[in-house]
Amino acid sequence: TALFLSRLAPELSHRIKVVDKDLTFARSSTALSAASIRHQFSNPVNVRMSQFGTQFIKNLSFFCDRTAQQEREAAGNRNGDGVVFDGGIGFRETGYLFLATQKGKDVLRENNEVQTACGARISLLDSDRLNSKFPWVRQDPDGDGINSGSFGE
Repeated sequence: TALFLSRLAPELSHRIKVVDKDLTFARSSTALSAASIRHQFSNPVNVRMSQFGTQFIKNLSFFCDRTAQQEREAAGNRNGDGVVFDGGIGFRETGYLFLATQKGKDVLRENNEVQTACGARISLLDSDRLNSKFPWVRQDPDGDGINSGSFGE
């Protein structure tokens, strides 16, 4: 929000302060988290807010460092392992997996309709697709255990 406030009122930007007990942000909650971002919500507002957050992080260089962004674009916007640059914060989209039992399948499907209507790339996974993509997930396709999923890319 500090960045956006400074853009909305540049004449006041010298008065905007970020307050955190860790001035390096190395021990902040975001730095210590798994840093996953999901778009799998049942409310369109939450889906869109999360999509905005993802795009902001992906384009952080654009918002914060125009010179670095221009250098990355000139270099093809890729680093050595083919991953698109992320604004210098180490962000990689690896996906987000929700698992469900038979009872939860309908909830996954209903939420998926909301998510995809917002443009989120969420795949519903039946037992076979779940096993193919995540063979390490222990399933119980004929019982009350895990037998489906929702994977956001």
